[in-house]
Amino acid sequence: SAAGTSFTIDPRFLTPPFPMLALQDGRQLVGGSYFDDTTSTFESGGFLVGTTGKITRRLPLAQELTQLHVALELADHRVLVAFAPNESEGPVSLLRISSDLTVAESTFAAELDGVVRIRALAEMADKTVLVAGEFTNSTGQISIQLRRLKSTGGNLGWTGEGALPRFTQHPSSLTVREGGSAQFQAAGTGDQPVTYLWFRGSEPLIGATNSTLVLNPVRTVDAAEYRVLLRTPTQSVRSAPATLTVLPRPNPPVLNVQRSVNLFRLTYSLTPGVSYQLETSGDLIHWSASAPFTAGTESQSVDVTPVGETEYWRLRAQP
Repeated sequence: SAAGTSFTIDPRFLTPPFPMLALQDGRQLVGGSYFDDTTSTFESGGFLVGTTGKITRRLPLAQELTQLHVALELADHRVLVAFAPNESEGPVSLLRISSDLTVAESTFAAELDGVVRIRALAEMADKTVLVAGEFTNSTGQISIQLRRLKSTGGNLGWTGEGALPRFTQHPSSLTVREGGSAQFQAAGTGDQPVTYLWFRGSEPLIGATNSTLVLNPVRTVDAAEYRVLLRTPTQSVRSAPATLTVLPRPNPPVLNVQRSVNLFRLTYSLTPGVSYQLETSGDLIHWSASAPFTAGTESQSVDVTPVGETEYWRLRAQP
């Protein structure tokens, strides 16, 4: 409690109560379900619990309410409650209760369609309330945001704020061989300036603040899920994830040469799925390359006709 005392919660609670708020007079606001001895019924909702741990009053909230996110006692002793219906992470509503905790004065729900969960409330010096929570837009992107709540004409409402930033291009998943190059690309719009921050898993990549993320050369430890955070001066939103799959380096190709009457048979030992180029030279200085090809099997052969008295061949794996 606010006074630093402790007590055992009413034993009639059938589910662990959701802690809400310790009022300045030492009472507690909690949410949960309990068995009412007087009516022989199960009750769910928000409750006022006295300093002895006994339920003294049921809050004027919805009957099915048990998911109480957070609450705030305002300077005028009215209480602001953020809640969602039973067994749900949404839709979320904000409710202001009178100082005597008997009247639901104002409910703010229609504009909260994009709220996944409210994590914290704080009253500011100008009597607005700072709301910290998880917000989602029409495409399902979730971002952690701070928004400011005001009371106008007795009703709750958001203060003016910039538009939620929006991705016009999400990064795409890539498959790259070790030693190659990987490039993730993203683009977004929003109130300027728009900035980016890339993440590997949950860890931010220091210095990766452009719309493009380049990894070169790619290492096996780079195999992970990547996201980018699109930020404006007031809000931010995360991109859809993109997975980088790193294939192992191919084994060095082996080239064997067999001569027949007028031809040379070149036999390759290859790694299937890897691209190669055959290069030829007459002096080991100047080389010409054939069109690249992708190995379909571990062994392939080709017949070539020499064009000079001396000819050299080599096989090169493409990154």
